[in-house]
Amino acid sequence: MKRANTQSIFAFNVLGMLFAPLPLLLLAVVFHGVEVVTSAPDLFNQGVLFSVLFQAYPTTLLGYWFWNKMIMKYTVSGVAPMTLLVPVFGILGGYWFYDEVIGIYQVIAAVLILAGLFVGQMSSSQFLSSKKKLKTT
Repeated sequence: MKRANTQSIFAFNVLGMLFAPLPLLLLAVVFHGVEVVTSAPDLFNQGVLFSVLFQAYPTTLLGYWFWNKMIMKYTVSGVAPMTLLVPVFGILGGYWFYDEVIGIYQVIAAVLILAGLFVGQMSSSQFLSSKKKLKTT
């Protein structure tokens, strides 16, 4: 994203997403056969429609737009640890949208992820502030 140096991040994301469906369809046919494509209309319902629209709009377009805006503004090393939040939001999304039960291991994993992010962000900000202090002295 930084190398592309685009000013229109949203349009850049949409253009990039035009290339994904055909290879994914080809991979589905190769690994699961033509039945995957031919039986798709029979399996289509409101739940599938919601999932497709949710994956296409807030998750993909909006998510990547926010992500790429952050990449353009901040360093990659500062933004990359935020990818660890994906499983936490996945657990919460399953609970909110599909009434999945959150088990104790998922709670422990989410707490460990959040604690690790907190410690990592605190130590990196403390490292940067101590580095600035050394330069000024």
